[in-house]
Amino acid sequence: MRLFLIGLWIVVVATACKSEQEPKAGALRVDLSYATFRPGCLKITATDRADSSRTVSQEVTLGSPTPQSQVLTVAVFREKGWSRDLTLTATAYESTCAAQNPRQVATQTVDAQVPEKSVVAVPMELRAEDLDDDGFVRTDQGGSDCDDDDKQINPRATESCNGRDENCSGDESDAPGVTQYFADADGDGFGNPLRLQVSCAAPAGHVTNNRDCNDTNPSIRPDQPEALCDGQDDNCSGTPDETFNVGMQCQTAQACAGAFVCQGTTGTACVSPQTPTDWFLDRDGDAHAGTPAGTSCTAPPGAVSTTSDCDDTSPFVFNVATEKCDRLDNNCNLQVDEGCTARDYVAVTGVTSSFLRAVASYAENKAWVAGDGNTLAHVEGTNVTPYTDCPSRKWVSAWAHPNGRIFLGSDDGLLATRGAGGGSACVELETGRSSSINGLVGIRNGSNATLFAVTSEGRIFEWSYTGTGTGTVREVGRVAANLRAIDGTSTTSLVTVGAESVNSVTVARAFAKNPVTGAWTRETLPATLPGSTFLRAVHMVHGQLAYAAGDNGVVVQRANGQWSELPRLPSAANARDVAAYGRTSVYAVSNSTEEVYLFNGSSWSRDLKVNWTPFAIDGVGPHDLWVVGDQGNVVHRGP
Repeated sequence: MRLFLIGLWIVVVATACKSEQEPKAGALRVDLSYATFRPGCLKITATDRADSSRTVSQEVTLGSPTPQSQVLTVAVFREKGWSRDLTLTATAYESTCAAQNPRQVATQTVDAQVPEKSVVAVPMELRAEDLDDDGFVRTDQGGSDCDDDDKQINPRATESCNGRDENCSGDESDAPGVTQYFADADGDGFGNPLRLQVSCAAPAGHVTNNRDCNDTNPSIRPDQPEALCDGQDDNCSGTPDETFNVGMQCQTAQACAGAFVCQGTTGTACVSPQTPTDWFLDRDGDAHAGTPAGTSCTAPPGAVSTTSDCDDTSPFVFNVATEKCDRLDNNCNLQVDEGCTARDYVAVTGVTSSFLRAVASYAENKAWVAGDGNTLAHVEGTNVTPYTDCPSRKWVSAWAHPNGRIFLGSDDGLLATRGAGGGSACVELETGRSSSINGLVGIRNGSNATLFAVTSEGRIFEWSYTGTGTGTVREVGRVAANLRAIDGTSTTSLVTVGAESVNSVTVARAFAKNPVTGAWTRETLPATLPGSTFLRAVHMVHGQLAYAAGDNGVVVQRANGQWSELPRLPSAANARDVAAYGRTSVYAVSNSTEEVYLFNGSSWSRDLKVNWTPFAIDGVGPHDLWVVGDQGNVVHRGP
């Protein structure tokens, strides 16, 4: 909408007058008067009272020079679509309307109704005072003139040192030639930098320098030597007791940042205001810290100041975890499996195989099983889906990506992979060797993965799988051992185990990847291990904790890079596989006694007895375990 403020109808005269012309449509004739000031700008605003969003403003031309008093006539027509009821507002500004934040010095608002025909006069009057006629309205009326009785005092005036605030800035501090003065309360000739006064003449008790750092004590001032170790900056150098190194940084025995302070008047001591903090680390990777990392003022790398994990060896135990039926106190409330119904292993039927040698779980109730005679099947709960498109092989190792893709290693050096579901096809990859790929582990990277495989020849292969095609495989190491298993939590945190023949004696071996050089270094196993021991399985709980198991009931623990022996399995049972979920949750499968054992942190107990040969165990947690073996046997203890 537009408000018609037609130029032909705006008549600027000394007194109110009417145009001899009459509009063809109804209109308002606003007779706007002002007096006793010269406005910098006049503006009329019309608003439709039926719809306040319809509003238009018009600046009114005042003429030049602007009279101090006059009457202006403005014609206002109704625009089509507007109601006839209008609100008219007249506003006077001290400066131009284009000025930033113009000062409003007078305003009036009236309601008027536009007639259908003829003209209705609407008188409006604006009042403000500029008594000295210097172009500025007095401040108590919204203007900027601080003295309306003196024409020489106004915001446009030039300030000078004459005892008057000529430009209405508040004081004389902006006058040319003013000086900064600083209070000298203690009379030592040096001023307080925080007590500044700018004036044309020196106030009493002030000096022109601001060098005093203590204006309450005349003995503390610049240009004198530091006398005593007393905690004061006697010479205002900016450093108290600098002669004694007071204030210099130091560190206490508990790595607390401190500073030297006076001890007596001649000595110093390192004192810290900090209180040493107890620190904790998250060793098991569950985002909750529980391993003490010492007491100091400096946090060790990765440490936090609160503990929220009662067992930092198991990622399945922390203060706010959900309790599961897994024989662990998951939520750290000193109760085990509260509210849970005990779970038993349940046989899964439908897998046809003379021997299942590998199982790879990747989600709750979901796993792959593989073995002799080209056996490969996906199991979800009790539903079994066999796959026969992978080459006819004896699969002896497997690892599953969390997205459901399975990776396989055969007894004759072949690698293969396929996804779950009919839309995926098996892809195979030759390593260039024919020795058995006994162990396989993957480190995921989104939907991709880097796999590591170990062979009977002691070769270590790295397979980079990018989600399409076969990817690439290369040999990244070889050790003097028959390697049987490998596990890890990252591409730099890997452990592989097996055995080496030394003077016709089978000696257990373990190797770890150097995270800096990438070399595979043989690690020292406990001297208590019996002769003729083959380590056949390894499971890494997290980067600082792993377990390996093998012949003669041997189970060893790797904690912070050091190996130690656990109590041996009952009846010196030969272990074929191990699954570990913390210091109190280690499972071992024995093919010699046909049992699954559980280590609770102090001793072994039977967890499952079967009448077939178990060979492999895996699970996403101790609440979801799979065990496989000969004759296609599969058992599952699920959530």
